[in-house]
Amino acid sequence: MKFRKYLRGRGRVLAFVFIASVIWLLFDIAALRISIINDGNQDLKERENDNVKDVLKHPLQKVNIDKKEFLKNRFFNVFLSEQIPIDRAIPDTRPQICSENLVHDDLPSTSVIFCFVDEVWSTLLRSVHSVLNRSPPHLLKEIILVDDCSTKDYLKEQLDVYMSQFPKVRIIRLKERQGLIRARIEGADAATGEVLTFLDSHVECNVGWLEPLLERVYLDRKKVVCPVIEVISDKDMSYMLVDNFQRGVFRWPLVFGWSIWMCGGEIEIIPCSRVGHIFRGDNPYKFPKDRVKTVERNLARVAEVWLDDYKELFYGHGYHHLLDKSVTDIGNLTEQIELRKNLKCKSFKWYLKNVYPDLDTPPSQHFSYTWLRILRQNTSCLAPQEKQIIMEQCDNTKPHLRWMHKSGKALVSTAQNLISRDSKTDKLINKWCECWDRKY
Repeated sequence: MKFRKYLRGRGRVLAFVFIASVIWLLFDIAALRISIINDGNQDLKERENDNVKDVLKHPLQKVNIDKKEFLKNRFFNVFLSEQIPIDRAIPDTRPQICSENLVHDDLPSTSVIFCFVDEVWSTLLRSVHSVLNRSPPHLLKEIILVDDCSTKDYLKEQLDVYMSQFPKVRIIRLKERQGLIRARIEGADAATGEVLTFLDSHVECNVGWLEPLLERVYLDRKKVVCPVIEVISDKDMSYMLVDNFQRGVFRWPLVFGWSIWMCGGEIEIIPCSRVGHIFRGDNPYKFPKDRVKTVERNLARVAEVWLDDYKELFYGHGYHHLLDKSVTDIGNLTEQIELRKNLKCKSFKWYLKNVYPDLDTPPSQHFSYTWLRILRQNTSCLAPQEKQIIMEQCDNTKPHLRWMHKSGKALVSTAQNLISRDSKTDKLINKWCECWDRKY
């Protein structure tokens, strides 16, 4: 049965290859020698078209380059990247057995999608060339470059002219800044391959990177596959291998794609597939609005849709301020919540129990002291009322519901109520105190 026929119905299977989200455990190895040439285009094939010849020269080579400024603004060594061939050789870092493996001869084709905004010319071209040079032509349906409204002149007509020499490469330009996810959706909508592969725009695909990914999806369409992500040094552009054993993990500040597991898929890292990535010390991209607020708002939206009763653990990791709706409006989530229901996704509790049981998670209790310092039982929370204690509807945004844990196993509220345990009767005691004289 052909793969395309197998995928008919709601559409193609999505094999998401996320490159920039996770930094892996690295091995300290010697830096690899980099072959530097005076003319960055020396190894490129001669072009008959004079216009293309001119475009092959990096536009930044035509101006005076401030090395420190480029390192500061882009957070990696742009000047050195400009001197390295765009189709340089890199070491084959796969385990030896990988080159001896046989793969199916009926693998599906893929559309490789790069989303970028104001990317450095040399790293963008090196990313594209690594896919073209190291992907079997019959498996590479196309390369789609999604320009998320870049402002750099060299990424406009000059990029169009350069990429016109590659029939499998096409460019989609967004008129307004959409962000990574919407840009990927635009690329996915335009793709014609049977599998979608998403890559960052500052990577280098290694030898034999594609076949193992496609084979895993071919054998099980529920798999969402990812290569071993290796490191391209942001200082000297050397290519460094990482440990063969890797595990993608979840952290409460929301790292990694647990929702794939909840909705019937499985994430796998494929040891025989290797892709190098430039990990920068900071994010060089500009946001239409405040960068921190944009990221935090997106995280809060994810928590509200996917974490269920565990979302307060996320807010407890330094995101209390996002609970104040007058300050942070996370928008309407009805469509996202309905999508989760329609896909019949499992609960986050299921994920913790079945996929990541060794995650450090506070135990479930009938009456719990939460990360937000709230004493909670189901939907009711302990609240001070003058010199009494009552139960009222939980609301994470109300400061008076928060209790500070004091030494001696006591809890103190902002209303000066103190709850402690009587050592003789082992019962809880509520009394008025003067031990809390500042707002919490």
